[in-house]
Amino acid sequence: LGVKLDEKNTRNILGVGNGTVLVYVSTFRFKIKQIEDKEIEVPAWYVDSNNVDILLGQETFFEMFKIKFEKDHDTFEVTPVRK
Repeated sequence: LGVKLDEKNTRNILGVGNGTVLVYVSTFRFKIKQIEDKEIEVPAWYVDSNNVDILLGQETFFEMFKIKFEKDHDTFEVTPVRK
């Protein structure tokens, strides 16, 4: 992904089951080609663990886009929020 993790910018967060997990605080840049031609940068916490999969947080991304999941219709839609 080309992300540079800074050892000085870490924190411990409380995970499922009340265990703590060390995270590297950074950002993630990406582009949704079908929606916008510009890159979007969102806050990201990176975890070096076999027990943690990818999880998309709500901060920034869910403020910029309307997200629609319909598992029963096998549908996933991302629509920009007009401010």
